[in-house]
Amino acid sequence: MVGNQRDNQQSLLDLSTIALGIWCDKIVGYQFPQAIGLIYFGADIIPINQKCPISKDLSQLEKASSNLPKCGGTTPMYDAIEMAVQSIIGFRKDNEKQLSTECRSLIVCFSDGEDNSSVKASFEIIKSKLKNEKIVFDAIAFMKHESSNLVQLCEATKGFYYINVPYDKMEMAKLFEREASLMVCLRDEKSHVKVEKPEIRPTEKLYQPAINVRNAKMNISQVSAMSNRRVSKELDDLKKSSLDNFTIFLTQENLLFWKVVMKGPDGTPYVGYYWLLSVEFSSEFPFQPPNIRFITPIYHCNINDDGRICHDILQSQWTPQTTIRVVFQEILNLIRDPNPDYVLSAVKGAQYKSNRWDYEKSIKDLNEKEAKKTISEIMKDYKLAEN
Repeated sequence: MVGNQRDNQQSLLDLSTIALGIWCDKIVGYQFPQAIGLIYFGADIIPINQKCPISKDLSQLEKASSNLPKCGGTTPMYDAIEMAVQSIIGFRKDNEKQLSTECRSLIVCFSDGEDNSSVKASFEIIKSKLKNEKIVFDAIAFMKHESSNLVQLCEATKGFYYINVPYDKMEMAKLFEREASLMVCLRDEKSHVKVEKPEIRPTEKLYQPAINVRNAKMNISQVSAMSNRRVSKELDDLKKSSLDNFTIFLTQENLLFWKVVMKGPDGTPYVGYYWLLSVEFSSEFPFQPPNIRFITPIYHCNINDDGRICHDILQSQWTPQTTIRVVFQEILNLIRDPNPDYVLSAVKGAQYKSNRWDYEKSIKDLNEKEAKKTISEIMKDYKLAEN
């Protein structure tokens, strides 16, 4: 990487450091199962430097990113990518028994210049190795013109070539708050190569018929005995006593996937609008929390643009005894009373702290754009029925 000056006197190295910091913050916050390494290229003294080997210990990455080398005038990009490929191959070999068969590999390359000094690897060699090793390649290029070689690498590996990349710190934060920028397995496979806002893959279960939980007949054959007993218990509880502001629909043929319509609570900027949420239980439930996500976009500092909810009850405070009723009550409390010190959206969190009027205006603007449908219209769109 080369430290050319950009907007606000920020160099590529500054921007890369910001991006790395956001990566660390989001991965820790999301609790994604990842191992990450860090390689600098184009430094003044050591042109290619593996600052941090691939590790699940993010403190190593944080330490490495805080000790930055002085940038030089060369860009040995392909040699650095070759080193990254070999690091991934070595990590796979050393951890073969521990890695899931669904584990994916990703290289994210930050650069403001084309390769001009590699001595070991060429474009064609790198392209072939990435494809053969099934490594996804993403590129964030701070260049005046599009890099055709980087685009080709992204296209060959079904990676992202980010376009219109922001130089502003807060806008950069918004970009890396997108879960698809961090996790390959969450990506919409139809969306790759040139992207501005990476999108997560929509689930087909959203459009499967579902009926109100009060009238649902449970099919428990697909789940383990433990999950079966617990999900059944949760459903029985919700049948006996409904939840304020939430209507729950059980997907036919799949006990582990629910669709939920939330009514905006009184006394908040959300009143009068409706949102669809999805609830998905894994076979590890209740030892692992359900995955609850807003499908209808909502403006809230503790909910990201992918609908992910930032609340301790779905992470560190989850226990096998936690009930779904309590979870929904806590979500409603979060809607009423945001926590700006524990946010998923840095931009929204800063806005909430600095200008509450602007924050609430942003809520109302997005409500009008995304949440105006009546509950009947939502039921029609997502195949929800009373019985």
